[in-house]
Amino acid sequence: MATQIHDIKQISGNSMQWNLKVRVVRMWVMPDRFKPEIPYSIELVLQDSKGDRIHASIGKYVVKFFRNKIHELRLYRMNYFVVGPNNLKLRTTAHNLRLTFTQKTFVEETNDPSFHMNIFNLRSFDQLTNQHDVDQTELLDVVGQVVTYEDVKTYKQGDNQSVFINVVLEDDQRNRILATLWSELVDQIQHHLNESTDEPLIVVFQHMKAQKFRGNYSVRSCWYQTKIWINSTLPQSIDFKSRLLAARQSNFERITQTSSQQSYSVRDELDKGIVLFKTIRDLVQCTQECSYWIAAKLVNLELDQGWSYLACNKCSRKVDKVENKYFCKKCNEEEFSFTHRYRLQVRVMDGTAFISLLLWNREAMQLIGKSAKELKERLLETSIADADCSYPSELDDILYKKFMFKVGIPVMLLRNIDQSAGLCNGTRLIITKLGNQVIEAKVLAGQMAGQKVFIPRMTLTPSDARIPFKFQRRQFPIIVSFAMTINKSQGQSLSHVGLFLKKPVFTHGQLYVALSRVTSRKGLKILVCDDDGQITTEATNVEIKREHYEYIVAQGKIVQKHTGNRLDTTNGLLEAKWIFKKRGIYHHSSFLAGGARLAAGRLGVTNEILKVL
Repeated sequence: MATQIHDIKQISGNSMQWNLKVRVVRMWVMPDRFKPEIPYSIELVLQDSKGDRIHASIGKYVVKFFRNKIHELRLYRMNYFVVGPNNLKLRTTAHNLRLTFTQKTFVEETNDPSFHMNIFNLRSFDQLTNQHDVDQTELLDVVGQVVTYEDVKTYKQGDNQSVFINVVLEDDQRNRILATLWSELVDQIQHHLNESTDEPLIVVFQHMKAQKFRGNYSVRSCWYQTKIWINSTLPQSIDFKSRLLAARQSNFERITQTSSQQSYSVRDELDKGIVLFKTIRDLVQCTQECSYWIAAKLVNLELDQGWSYLACNKCSRKVDKVENKYFCKKCNEEEFSFTHRYRLQVRVMDGTAFISLLLWNREAMQLIGKSAKELKERLLETSIADADCSYPSELDDILYKKFMFKVGIPVMLLRNIDQSAGLCNGTRLIITKLGNQVIEAKVLAGQMAGQKVFIPRMTLTPSDARIPFKFQRRQFPIIVSFAMTINKSQGQSLSHVGLFLKKPVFTHGQLYVALSRVTSRKGLKILVCDDDGQITTEATNVEIKREHYEYIVAQGKIVQKHTGNRLDTTNGLLEAKWIFKKRGIYHHSSFLAGGARLAAGRLGVTNEILKVL
């Protein structure tokens, strides 16, 4: 008696005995996160004779049984699986269940010429361009003719560097869509883009992710799931080419290369009103947070604080020298790879007023044409012969020349200076004047928005535990602030907020604080990444169950008023903040006392009950 073959639609979670006759339409290896040379799993997309699909996974400890037994596009009989929910963040099928192989899973290759080879789940461009409800968690396939492409670009994040390319696909109805390809896929398609041929370049992108930006959909590749089929002889690719030939009547556009659409020249920004032009006098009086162009003559180099700094090669932040070692605070490690970068303060004027500008590495290199490392090495050579040489002569070459500057950098205050004037830790400012001992700035938000304030140098003591001694230095308590942490944003009310969750929130109420900064839902944009760095639509929230107690002081000890139990500061949640005694005064931090939520501060005792002072 022949074994009954089940359809994929019939699969449910109440059995392991499912006899399938399926084609492996996609297969890829997921590497181990910590040992990339070792496979963490093999992922499969299985399709039956009716075109229905289901995702299957071969786990790390059973990979050895199937790695050389299963191949892409071949037909197999399979049986005996663990059936579970399809809870993948990026779904390769619409089926709500997923199969997991075990050591006892039966796999046997078979042959059936009548079993179709339509392996692509093609999505029409019309669906992507006209619909507004495309599921961005479901991977899809697209087929089209490549009509234009851009230069290969590099994306760097820390030590990791990747390349990507944008290509434009056109279907037989002349609908177009942008596709972004990453890493090794760039090498696969680049050779074909550079070929000179009159034949259309037909590509199928299998398992692409749809994404929406400013109301328009595009598709991008995923790290391991995506595969490119170029001028394939598979039925669906041949069918598309036939329809394209019929529609174009052999009149094909040659592939053209275009420049990136996201880069603008100075003329473009001014002509299109993307960035406004202002005089220095107007700029100083402006209270709106924005970027502006100014045309000014560089009249002086303000070198009291030097013109360069030692920077970490990984993150470009300043490294600190302690004895003969260098430390990077951001990377939190001893740094052996560092270089010199520009930090050049200049004075410019345009006939209406003077203003000081701080030029960082990229801007200074544009003006000078040489790196800070080159100038530093040359300075060390010349200083041996010339004892009066204090800075590179190349810096003099940019004096008394006219330049276009884009200004308007926001900064954040790092210390509490004057709460009544709005100068608190986290206050955002726009610098209007730079002095040697004081900075003039304007407050950007809050009740004091637009108010002119002065920020003096302050004596600060680094708290880095790796430094074996304590020291003080006087500096301006500010930091460049195009972005801020969630904690720093507390208390601010903003019209537009972009929330970037590269890692999940890690403490109670943090997500609420971030989402409640914005005044309207339309002004909120969120970008969430999963553990693999891929964009996802889910974010993890953290809620900690807290107990409310009223504490009193009895016989010099802090006890719970209702139970009489002494406050135990050695146990409990790691996130808990306890009352402590210092110099005879009680203190607390984020503690629930007297039935009320209290901010960090001092406590007093009234009728034996702890109260905030």
